[in-house]
Amino acid sequence: MESLTLHHLVLAALVALLFAAALSDGLRFLIPNRAVLAIALLYPVHVATSPVAVDWPGALAVAAIAFAAGAAMFARGWLGGGDVKLFAAVALWAGPAHIVTLLFATTVVGGAMALLALGAGRLVLIYAFTRLGVGHARDMLMDGQIPYGAAIAAGGTFVALRFLAT
Repeated sequence: MESLTLHHLVLAALVALLFAAALSDGLRFLIPNRAVLAIALLYPVHVATSPVAVDWPGALAVAAIAFAAGAAMFARGWLGGGDVKLFAAVALWAGPAHIVTLLFATTVVGGAMALLALGAGRLVLIYAFTRLGVGHARDMLMDGQIPYGAAIAAGGTFVALRFLAT
């Protein structure tokens, strides 16, 4: 078995930060800026510790495009500001090599969440949030809103797993 490296710890930190962002979005419909900033600031450590060359200029371009597209969706009311920032930070990690993985995984998980949150499963979630005392999340679900940051975090986790495969 391969030994644990600093890069493995960096990837574990990324996944932990993604989990924290997803949990916050799921419970409070709020993605903390500090989590997004930590994900972005951890990226240079990834570049420095990666066992393979990282196309960081390409990654910066992908992140900029992701942010611009997300800002346009935010302006139309399709995404929240936290979702836009989180997706851009995770797109930085994905770069040109893994942006399709990120988009695909985020879309699949987000679609599944939408089916659950807007279908009959919504009642179960509303009941669970009520019992947990998380009224804000319950109210957002009742309005048909979805914590899309959780889907973005899942997509980012798939990207982290792809790095482990290289």
